[in-house]
Amino acid sequence: MAPRKDGKPRKIREDVRDDQGLLKSERSFVISYLKDYNATRAVAECGSFTSNVVSQRALGHQLICRPHVRAEIERLDRIKREKLHTSAEDVERILSELAHLDVADIFTDTGDVRPLSEMPPHARRCISGIEVTSTEGKDGETYTTKRVKLWDKRAATELLGRYRKMFQADSGDQAPQVVTIKIDAKG
Repeated sequence: MAPRKDGKPRKIREDVRDDQGLLKSERSFVISYLKDYNATRAVAECGSFTSNVVSQRALGHQLICRPHVRAEIERLDRIKREKLHTSAEDVERILSELAHLDVADIFTDTGDVRPLSEMPPHARRCISGIEVTSTEGKDGETYTTKRVKLWDKRAATELLGRYRKMFQADSGDQAPQVVTIKIDAKG
């Protein structure tokens, strides 16, 4: 390719598209976007665009709005969900399990932690960690302490309520201070 008349090299146009109709930069954006679904961060990771955050945000939005980019994001996201065997119903079920956990499924009537083999599966899924420590008392006895850490029930309840569209924030000039909970009574 011959240089321009002013002696500067010509910029190579990126007009070669892949099988899904994406440019190399669009493909890079899609792959980065699918990591955490943050368009601004995806533009920044591609590196070839701009370092200005406002410009990155705008470009990320423009890229997502391109029909062929959106179609590829949806196609790869569908493949990702199929590989993970997850659906919206799975997420709702897990959040519901966390929100409605009965600690009696984890502890015995005397307050001891049930063996994992005796806990129902939904209760085991609500546990984020178990810490077992042994200490020797002044009397020479060994005491074992078991700490069971659960996933955040409040956060799960809030996410579940948002998913089911149960919350309705009051509108106003400031951030909402009051949240109205909408409960549909059936039956």
